[in-house]
This record gives sequence, structure tokens and C-alpha cells, in this order.
Amino acid sequence: MVSHSPNYGAIKEHLERLFASPKFATSPRCQLLLGYVVQETLNGNGDSLKERNIGVELFKRDPAYDTNADPIVRVVAGEIRKRLAQYYYEAGDQDHVRIELPIRSYRPVFSLHEPESRKGLPAVYPEEALKSSEEHPGESTQSVLPPARSSRKSVRILVLGTCVLVVICAILLGWRFETAKTPLEVFWAPVLNSPNPVLLCTGQYGYMYANSGAEAAEEPVSVTERGLKGVYSKKLPTTIVLYDAVTLSDISGVLHTDKKQYSIRVSAETNYDDLLKGPVVLIGAFNNKWTMHFVHSMRYQFAESPDEVQWISDQVNASAKYGAQMITSGSYGPQEYALVARVYEQEIRQPIIILAGVGPTGTKAAGEFVTNPQYMNELLRTLPPNWQTKNLEILISTNVIDDKPGAPHVVASSIW
Repeated sequence: MVSHSPNYGAIKEHLERLFASPKFATSPRCQLLLGYVVQETLNGNGDSLKERNIGVELFKRDPAYDTNADPIVRVVAGEIRKRLAQYYYEAGDQDHVRIELPIRSYRPVFSLHEPESRKGLPAVYPEEALKSSEEHPGESTQSVLPPARSSRKSVRILVLGTCVLVVICAILLGWRFETAKTPLEVFWAPVLNSPNPVLLCTGQYGYMYANSGAEAAEEPVSVTERGLKGVYSKKLPTTIVLYDAVTLSDISGVLHTDKKQYSIRVSAETNYDDLLKGPVVLIGAFNNKWTMHFVHSMRYQFAESPDEVQWISDQVNASAKYGAQMITSGSYGPQEYALVARVYEQEIRQPIIILAGVGPTGTKAAGEFVTNPQYMNELLRTLPPNWQTKNLEILISTNVIDDKPGAPHVVASSIW
């Protein structure tokens, strides 16, 4: 049953609950658009919520842009409608406020939802009929008891309604099971749910990121006014070409299965503006300047000593050195370590996935970890229940035999 519209405060409070739910927490664009149209409607500007206006105002499109060639507003609005339907179906009657985004409209509708506590009960109770006859003895009870024909008609309507309800419930339950997400799907959801193509940024083949200018072969490509400091020196084993390519193939397979568009660039040819256009997957560590840039603010980081030993450090435990090895050794084993991270990066306002090992075998193990359901199920056993909506950084290890990594295993994780 739907009654009068809720007040301003109730709508804003309900919107915050929506954004905190798993259905919306992983989709910043859905939050952005829904929050915008709700606020504009509450401000009395609902009539101005047209596709082109929203594209220009919210998504910074050119006023003359082609909405057919760039349907970002329609795509995100469709995703919002799907997520709202999923949220209210799973929430049941616990939310009294409802927000709907009608088809072919960007003006939301607000309503109060009241559970039908008397659903299925007769409109007039026998006690009420008895009380009525006692208070008015001269009146026939026919005024409160329906005729037999009406009774049979009511029964038919009730039976038909029950059948329809059963069919609808079966459809909804089937749809819910069909859309139930595995841990692997949940991990990739922020990237796959974005309306923009994914950038796969892999390490610069044959070059190594370093912290000093010693033995520099060339300067890195300029990356806007921010400028990443560092140099590249030709010290990387040739196996990096193979293992970066294998990891690249694994990730592109995931995206291809979901029919997600993507592009591929090496890090030296990727500038800051490229990272602003959509989700990013970073492959490689010391040979990828963007990986080194973004992990610098995380708990687990890549470190290097002046004598060219590299490892993964723990900012909580300064004495920990995971996978320490000489970069000129040419071999990686017997145990390798890598980082797998999934974060919503505030700097570029895009989801980022990082797959990076101390050496190339670690990077390959990281790629296998995020594309194999078995390994992601192992991760699930180590994480708290609300991990789906959090930033993740996972430290993994793998045994290396003949320069080939084995199965990856979770060593530790950081969630925030």
C-alpha cells in the first residue's frame, strides 16, 4: 500500500542507507546520478532533469554532445533501476520510504510503503456483523453478509490472485538466484559495473623502475603536471614479457566473458589523463610506474635497497620483508610474493585493480588468483562479512619451480 510522499529528512536518510548497501556501495556512478536527481527534485528542479542536461552538468559532457553516441546517462540510469529493484526485493518491508526512477524519466518518485498487515483477511469480521445486528435489530444481516454469487466470485478472484502471486514469486526467486554473485564476480564488480571501458596498463617491457638516478637509461614519459619521479634501467629478465603477457591474457578473458570493452597500454605510454577515463587494471610492480605510485599509500608496498634487493614491505611491521631478492639474479624462487589490490582510488575517482609481484612469477600468480574461482573462495574464508564494499589489499605467496609459479595462497590482507 502506498500513501503520501515522505518528508525531506526521511528521503535523505533513506538515500544514505541505499548508498551504504552492497547494491550501491560498489557503484560510485550510480550513487552520483541517483544523489543528483534526488537532490534536484527535492530542490524543485525536477522538470530540468533531461538526459542532455544531466550529461553536461553531472558527467561534464560538451553541451552539443551526441546522446546516442555517448549514452552514459541512460546506461547509468538503467543500472540504478536494476539496483533499486534488487535492493527493495531483498529489503522487503523494512524500508518504509521508496525511491523509484520511472522508465524514460530521470525524475525520481518518492513514496511511503506500508505493509499490508491485513492482507488475506475478510473485509468484515463475523464479530463486526454480530455487533451490527445487535445494535440495529430491525435490520437484516444481508446488509453485511455478501450474497452467495459474490462469495463465489470472491473465491475465484482470490484463487486467481494467489496463482499470479505464486508465479511472480517464482520468477523473482529464479531471477535472484540467477543474479547471485560469486566471490570472483563480487571482486570484479566495481570494474565490470562501470559504464566506461577498462584500461589494462602493463609494465614497460625491458625496463625497471628505480628510486635513484644511478645507471639511468632514459627518463620516464611525462605524466602531466604531477610528474612521477623515477628512472628506468635495463635490468629486467626477458621472462617478464611472457608473464606480463600471460597475466594480460587472463584479465582480458574475464572482461571478454562479460562483454566489457577494454584497451591496453604499457605504463610508459599511459599518462594521468588516461587514468581518469574509467577503471584501471595495473599489471606489474617495479616495471610499472603507476603501480609504484598508487601502492605508496597502502599498508603493503614495494621496496628496494641501494644494493638492488627488492621486496614487499609491511608498514605495520617494519622488519617484514616478503620475497626479498636481487633484481640482477635472473631467477625468482623458491618462493615468490605478490600484491592483489582492489581499491576505489580517490585521486582519479576510479576503481583500480593491481596485480603485481616482486618478480614476474609473482605477477603471473596474482593474475591467476583473480581469475580462478577456487582461489577467490579461499580468500573469502579470510575476510570479514562486509568485504564486498571495502578496499582490499591482499598479500599472496606462491612456490616457484623451474621459474614457474604454483598455486597462489593468501598470506595476509588489509581492508579499509
